[in-house]
Amino acid sequence: MVLGVILSLIAFVVARLIFKTETAKTLAGFLGSVILLISGAFLGELVFGDVDNLIPWIPIVLFLGAIITSPLIVGSWLGTKIMFASEKTATESTSQTNP
Repeated sequence: MVLGVILSLIAFVVARLIFKTETAKTLAGFLGSVILLISGAFLGELVFGDVDNLIPWIPIVLFLGAIITSPLIVGSWLGTKIMFASEKTATESTSQTNP
């Protein structure tokens, strides 16, 4: 679970740093997070040698994985909003005092 949180946070932070609009940041973060989580599952299966077992389960993993990991993804999104909001307000307050 900790690895999933780290992967999800990485996706949202990278999306916040690359994209300009809030919608693009959010969508890229969600898609990147899902892609990283699925890639992490495949990488784990490659390490343990059970990829043949995972392939038939992909549709079920995608459906149930979206339900199970949604709190993790939403928490990562909210965490990055809070992290970058404090940075944004610090930048705005500095620009207001220094015209």
